[in-house]
Amino acid sequence: MLLQPKSIGELTLKSVDPFDYPSIKTNQFSNEEDLNDLVSIIHLFEEFISTKSMQSIGADLNISKGSFCSQHEFKSDEFWRCMLRHISITFCHTTSSCRMGHTGNKFAVVDLDLKVQGLDNLRVVDASVFPSVTTGNTNVPTIAVAEKAADMIRFDKIDKT
Repeated sequence: MLLQPKSIGELTLKSVDPFDYPSIKTNQFSNEEDLNDLVSIIHLFEEFISTKSMQSIGADLNISKGSFCSQHEFKSDEFWRCMLRHISITFCHTTSSCRMGHTGNKFAVVDLDLKVQGLDNLRVVDASVFPSVTTGNTNVPTIAVAEKAADMIRFDKIDKT
């Protein structure tokens, strides 16, 4: 699993209709470094599988050579790049599509109070506000964002009374 991908996806609205699904482009492997990092990880796994301990229990890199990658030498960097492009998936919690930042930051969708910049009375309170992808599960950081947002909303209501 690649914990710190460098490829950046894109989430855009197709229209102003709130019931129209957004356009989501993951742009997986748009940064070649992501593929290189994963190929390096696979080679480490190959070394691990070939140890005496793993061989003694019958461990094997039992993977289909895949007709879609058969033009490449099995286990070569080109083979693994081909396999990754064909069989890898994004399975973890995606984040950072509405990143948080200082007011006026052109890359920030929400300000430090989680308010959508340029709109009144709208906050975003989920993992999409993370400025960058976390290295690990997103559950606890998301709870922290929600707790902080609850406090900010509560204090906003107190200030207005």
